[in-house]
Amino acid sequence: MNSRVAIPTSGPVRVSYIISTRNRAQYLSKTLDNVREFITPEDELLIMDGASTDNTAEVVRSFSDVVTVFRSEPDLGEAHATNKALLIARGDYIKFLTDDDYFIPDAMRHAIAVLEKHPEIDALICGGRKFRIDPATSEAKPGAVVCAIAPRDDGFGTDRLLDVFDCGLGLFLTRRMIAYIGLLDASFRCVDIEYARRLVRMKVNFQVLNIDLYRYYVHEHSGCRYTGDITRDWIRVNLQTGDWEVAFRFGVGTLADAFGLAQLPHGRSLTRLIWNAERIRRSRFGVVLRALDLLLNTALLLLLSVRKRIIRGRTTRTGATERLQHPNPHWDGKLYPVTSPPVQVTQREAFDHPSASRGARGSHDR
Repeated sequence: MNSRVAIPTSGPVRVSYIISTRNRAQYLSKTLDNVREFITPEDELLIMDGASTDNTAEVVRSFSDVVTVFRSEPDLGEAHATNKALLIARGDYIKFLTDDDYFIPDAMRHAIAVLEKHPEIDALICGGRKFRIDPATSEAKPGAVVCAIAPRDDGFGTDRLLDVFDCGLGLFLTRRMIAYIGLLDASFRCVDIEYARRLVRMKVNFQVLNIDLYRYYVHEHSGCRYTGDITRDWIRVNLQTGDWEVAFRFGVGTLADAFGLAQLPHGRSLTRLIWNAERIRRSRFGVVLRALDLLLNTALLLLLSVRKRIIRGRTTRTGATERLQHPNPHWDGKLYPVTSPPVQVTQREAFDHPSASRGARGSHDR
């Protein structure tokens, strides 16, 4: 569907689509062409530009029929720009878009229809496919399938969410979640993973809709290229939620960076003590930790004595740091719970958008 639509500046809004961008005019034009395929007169498109020095503003002007708000001013990164849009978004549903990927129009319409049909859902995530762009030829080479695996009967669960949640392109939010979960954390590069983990931790009604929604194109400028930052954020997210076993699969140096100790004198040594103590805690020698406060010297000797045992245990484990391998996709179109049972936030007046009194809407004519 390539019809040009007029976007309202007042009245109820169904979906707030949000794009943060900076100096990506060459990609943004294709993205806005894609938006035209699924946006409706009941939706809004908010573009937050970080004071681009290319022709981003000119590109946006050429798509004035679909752009509701365009702001170009300095910002402190993707999360900061997105948060500015969230604070003015008026839609019942929030959908983050990117300036260099593609969303399948029929799948986008289907996901929104599912949210409208199930007003009890607080957040939704869909699957997609990843492609790597060859910088020499600009050819898109197929990569991993994202979030398209057979879930357990009781949902994906927190232990598998980060395995299937490789990027945030499939995430939809109801607007009431902004007041309950909060804005994006600008201290993270992997803001999507951190936010998804927060949704899980807060036990909202978070569902997986197993459909093929997007094409994630990995360019030279893509955030996933920053592997050091991604690993640090991965550890931070798991530490925040108490999943120490996952966090401590990484080495001492990586942990020191995640703890913020890497630049401190003896910070690496302190991290090693924590690392070894955690290994002991989860072993049959866990009772030794009770003596550490009173008998430091004895505790250090015990740490040394079990070090070989810990190392042997690590070398016998296979695939501890490997991500879940995705099989061939099976898009069954079904809903699966990420968290069960969810807390009830849908009916809380404090989180309701003013337009909520209209009640649940049915499918919209296209």
